[in-house]
Amino acid sequence: MTDFNYYTSMDIGSAFRSKVDVGEFVEFIIKQVNKLYLENDGDGDFIPPVVYSRQGRVFNVDYNFLVICLSKWLDDPVIKDDFFMAENTSADSMKNGFFLVVGILENYYDVVRVRQKKVDCSKFKTNKPFEIKDKFYNLIVIQNQESVKRFSAVPFSASELKSLLHENDYALFVSMCDRDEFEQVAFGLPQYGEYVRTSGGEVEHITSNSFI
Repeated sequence: MTDFNYYTSMDIGSAFRSKVDVGEFVEFIIKQVNKLYLENDGDGDFIPPVVYSRQGRVFNVDYNFLVICLSKWLDDPVIKDDFFMAENTSADSMKNGFFLVVGILENYYDVVRVRQKKVDCSKFKTNKPFEIKDKFYNLIVIQNQESVKRFSAVPFSASELKSLLHENDYALFVSMCDRDEFEQVAFGLPQYGEYVRTSGGEVEHITSNSFI
């Protein structure tokens, strides 16, 4: 992308001046996923950092991979430093993540669907106020044969991306991310905790390897 200057995390909004920019960024993500497939050719256990959910009809893009791609797309390594989510993530980095995912991609452009818009209060047996915890990603675990990876998944709406992307790019994205061998074995912290308890250990994050 040209004509972009980055000084603080708030400047990231000017990288997405229109929905066309969002589409161009996603096309860059697709190219990066394709590159990873070429680098891992022949690895039957390979799990890409983007997987499609047929149930949710979303492309689950790992947040840190999203940040890595954003930093490369805008050709500025400081972006990765400001937005990357590590084990001991700062409060500022978390705010940056909310701004990018929720503020820009969800609330403004409606291409991401990460937060609940409606809550069924009938299942809560109380008249007292209760807190709905905000978030900018979903914790999911994906398994492919012997390989198991944890995602901080940012769910991009498939229907929105289909309208934004070139037909061939969208078809390539589907072919890489929507595969029967990618099994979602946990969604959310409770299921993840149960998976860890039964499997006997924490699950490696998808971006803890050569994607960085």
